[in-house]
Amino acid sequence: MDFEKQTGFKLINISDLAFISYEQVGSKEKAWYQNTTTSKKYLYKKNRSPGEDWAEILAFELAKRLNIPCANYFFAYDELNKTKGIVTEPVQDEDDTLILGNQLLVEATQKPGSEADAESFVVKTEEQTVDRVVDIMTNEIKHKPKQFDSLPGIKTALDFFIGYVLFDALIANQDRHHQNWAYIVTNKGTKHLSPTFDHASSMAFNLSDEERSIRMNSKDQGQQIETFVKRAKSHFYLDNKRLKTYEAFAAFRLYAPTATKSWLNKLEALTPDIIENLVSSMPTCRMSQTTKQFTTKLLLCNRSRILEQINTEIESS
Repeated sequence: MDFEKQTGFKLINISDLAFISYEQVGSKEKAWYQNTTTSKKYLYKKNRSPGEDWAEILAFELAKRLNIPCANYFFAYDELNKTKGIVTEPVQDEDDTLILGNQLLVEATQKPGSEADAESFVVKTEEQTVDRVVDIMTNEIKHKPKQFDSLPGIKTALDFFIGYVLFDALIANQDRHHQNWAYIVTNKGTKHLSPTFDHASSMAFNLSDEERSIRMNSKDQGQQIETFVKRAKSHFYLDNKRLKTYEAFAAFRLYAPTATKSWLNKLEALTPDIIENLVSSMPTCRMSQTTKQFTTKLLLCNRSRILEQINTEIESS
């Protein structure tokens, strides 16, 4: 089957690429490959669970429509080892350096005598607090993602990061831990927020179609999608409490009201029709019809909740 012709999505066979090295960061099995003709590099992540591939690709397509700087993702497979997954391109140029958020959090939380932690960049999950991340964005990184234009009302690292947190609330991304955001240091020493990356743990990708059907058809309010989407947890903390994805956005948006308004306008422009058509366009060989129906409802529920609750909070403040 000509996957690209029939689906409109690019498909990369990593068996045609040259192996470079394994990726050490993260818990998932990943490896770098290179197209020897074009010299392009790709990081291949094979599916550990069914659905990780479509979740990453759908998140990428949604990010593009929201003008959120995002790493490029493509469907992929390993013909030799009979695996499916995705590939992503590096978010930094060859002469740039990518630094993960845990390094800055270690520096922000470092106490006397903790040099060993600083060297290994060990940081507790609960130390990723909203105020620490805001301080890092404002005083350390400062600059918008490299090679992405400023947007009306959205110009700084913090302005763009608030867009990432809004995006997490929309797609129910539960994996924005301190190694899933980063900054890029250019060869001139300028720091830029990295484009967002790693969104596979979103949109309830790992539910079975049986559970999706139950939630779509249940008369029990506790089982319904409208209730289910409210449970998604972020990796951000406030007052020693782990925030839900919506709560994280509600907390961050207070630090940049102009950028928040601009991001909400972009979310409003992402109409239900656009979302429905985008989900519908996903390849059925990677995403079943039941999954498409459920995911569309999940995204529409989150979109409505964000717009309605934030506007209510803004009006009452």
